[in-house]
Amino acid sequence: MIGQILGGQYKIIQKLGYGAFSQTYIAEDTIQFNAKCIVKQLKPLALTPDTLEVAKHLFEKEAQLLYHLGSHHNQIPQLLAYFQENQEFYLVEEFIDGHDLSEELTPGKQLSESYVIALLQSILEPLAFVHQQKVIHQDIKPHNLIRRKRDDKIVLVDFGTVKELAVTQIVNSQGETRVVTIIGTPGYMPSEQGRGKPRFSSDVYAVGIIGIQALTGLTLGQLQEDTETWEIIWRDQVEVSPQLAEVLDKMVRYDFRHRYQSAGEALQAVQQLAHLCDMPTSQATEILTTSLMHELTLEWFEGEQRRVQAILERQPSKNPGTFRIGREPAACDLVLSEPTVSRLHVEIFFNPQQQGFYLRSLRESNPPMVNGQSLPTGEVLLNQGSSLQLGQMELKVTAIALKQYFVEAAPSQPAVHPTPAPQQPVALTQAPPQPSTLQESQHSPPPVSPQYRQELIEHPSIPPSAPQRSRLHLAFLIICRVFAASLIVYGAKGLYDYIACLIALGSCDISEPGAFWKFLLCFIVGAFVWLSTN
Repeated sequence: MIGQILGGQYKIIQKLGYGAFSQTYIAEDTIQFNAKCIVKQLKPLALTPDTLEVAKHLFEKEAQLLYHLGSHHNQIPQLLAYFQENQEFYLVEEFIDGHDLSEELTPGKQLSESYVIALLQSILEPLAFVHQQKVIHQDIKPHNLIRRKRDDKIVLVDFGTVKELAVTQIVNSQGETRVVTIIGTPGYMPSEQGRGKPRFSSDVYAVGIIGIQALTGLTLGQLQEDTETWEIIWRDQVEVSPQLAEVLDKMVRYDFRHRYQSAGEALQAVQQLAHLCDMPTSQATEILTTSLMHELTLEWFEGEQRRVQAILERQPSKNPGTFRIGREPAACDLVLSEPTVSRLHVEIFFNPQQQGFYLRSLRESNPPMVNGQSLPTGEVLLNQGSSLQLGQMELKVTAIALKQYFVEAAPSQPAVHPTPAPQQPVALTQAPPQPSTLQESQHSPPPVSPQYRQELIEHPSIPPSAPQRSRLHLAFLIICRVFAASLIVYGAKGLYDYIACLIALGSCDISEPGAFWKFLLCFIVGAFVWLSTN
């Protein structure tokens, strides 16, 4: 192949690598000033007319995907061209001047935590974009990660193995479905990918393995597994901060359900670690600490889709100290689409004295149902297994547990000023008390902020708190009431007089919003009626 010109313009100058289904070359573009490029030759396993046609279709689909990825992220090579020649397929990609990551991961050499965090971040940034496009790389490994010379960024290469998240079956003339070939590299490929069922978290696993290699200096063959849990054993090989160790452990969990579910989730955790590395040690330790927090899990169905919502005892929300549920996006933290749910229906809060989650009704005219009992006002303790009904929407408390989180330092009053949301739980310890019967709480609810009080006043079905009034207003109202009473005793001479005075006397309560103006209006009407009859 050396010296051969492909596609009428790409001259092969060097063999770069090969695999079971492809070979890769460095070439010169004889039309574009002999600029270097990468030519990847794909070889179909079979050359029958049917399989060749299917391969051509998949090749064009992959080429379109590669073009989209490279055009929208600078850490992914751009696709320059693709063509078919002599029943073989070729991709022409941008040449990346740099070295692959295997040159940096020297066996026996332990790299620093700051290096590992920066490396993870540089890999996860483009990979997060790839996952956003519903694509799994499936072959993350040091040889497919190029450190670009001009900016030291990591570039993801060898996207010849990427697959869109769609089930593609090849059926022959007898109706038999062909088995899809497993793609990946042993050691960087988790168990589910080895069974031909890769997920986004499969790529996260591979990145985590690379991070462990960089930190410990171990090769793939030196990494040990627990014989019972199949988890990677590596912490005893190096001194590492618990924060970084927890992130790496979660990236390489044996069970994919316990990993970060995408590169985007893993990137958020790593970025938090990167932020701490820029701080003095004492400040970083103060900000990132472990904390035990209660967590309530709600589950419900919208249509045929199952939904899950976790609520923490110090849950960040639009209304500090409470978690509101309803149909109004501006006021609610959990917005439900069911039309029978009120705009502002209920709120859930954690009471630290009682160590439990409580539900408070915010809608008397459309009260929630808790375990089949109506709750027009007040609060009620929620237990694991409690059922909630908001309009026609049914929700269930599936779990209440005490979990350990890495969180920022907790403030003195968490119910009023909650801490930012922690990323992931790391251990389960104990559950809060679980009373067996439905009962209203006898405790004082958490402090109500001025914003919360104002929102309650705007909803007439919610009992408002007493407004603050000036002493002058209260004095005038009392004078009006005394004067109205004196009219009844000394000035009333007929039925109409009595009616007018009673209206002025009992039309509203002093503490009611707008009482001042209502008293004044009733007094004027009463006085007018009295004068007209005397």
